[in-house]
Amino acid sequence: MKKQVIDLNELSKQLNVPMEENVIPDGRKMIHPKWGKEDFQKAMKLIGPYRQEKDTILLVTNSPDPWITVGLINGMKPVVVNYLYPRPDGEELEMPTLKRGKQEKNYDVVFEIIEKGDKLFINMNSDGPGPAKVGPHTFDTRNLPKVMIPNIPSGKDVFIHAKGMYCVMVCVALNYITGSKSVSIASHDTDYFCGYSSDPKRQVGDVEKRTLPNNL
Repeated sequence: MKKQVIDLNELSKQLNVPMEENVIPDGRKMIHPKWGKEDFQKAMKLIGPYRQEKDTILLVTNSPDPWITVGLINGMKPVVVNYLYPRPDGEELEMPTLKRGKQEKNYDVVFEIIEKGDKLFINMNSDGPGPAKVGPHTFDTRNLPKVMIPNIPSGKDVFIHAKGMYCVMVCVALNYITGSKSVSIASHDTDYFCGYSSDPKRQVGDVEKRTLPNNL
């Protein structure tokens, strides 16, 4: 089957998305597109024709903003979209359906659930418990389909504060779309950005201030 590639950097250039310098957890500086709500809406119109394709789409996720990746992958349904690292080896990852429940080791991915009324907050770290590590991530991407995510009540606005690998953040967020009113995600030190919503009061790209700490 033919696979088509959508590169977020190339897409951002077409849409004139502004650039921003960002320091990632391992200390490196990155200059990357700073996506906003209007940029997402324009992107969905631009890639709309891809939704008519039966081929698998490869989304080159070279953005440290996981919400834009979640929004585009979910927005492309029913087309299958796989995560593609912008690295020389170009590792391609399916976004699998994860089982819900508990398992003892869970491949070092840890979660904390905090429920406040209609809002449900999930702290997570794919590099295991403890302070955020400086250096290469410890998570083995081959274990992604084996990770289990906590059961949560349905009908909630879900806010995920994630540390670790972006692909794990994206996969977990995509898996919580079913049954949730909305799913927003904060990566490392950012605020929550909405990546999915079925509530007309909240749109993809909307921002909510993050106040809860993530000590995992």
